[in-house]
Amino acid sequence: MFDLEQDYAHYHNNIYRFIYFLTFDEALAEDLMQETFIRAHNARQSFRGQSNTLTWLRTIARNI
Repeated sequence: MFDLEQDYAHYHNNIYRFIYFLTFDEALAEDLMQETFIRAHNARQSFRGQSNTLTWLRTIARNI
């Protein structure tokens, strides 16, 4: 199950680096990282646990 506070604390650096690698823009990476967690929180009931949380978050980030 996705827990916003716990998963943000654990994965935010990884998601930020992933997005920064795609954009090479610090401010944009920060904004998109936050948007990733907002969307994950809003869609938390659809997370079935078939992949690990980081994979799910990266998929959301890539699709933003």
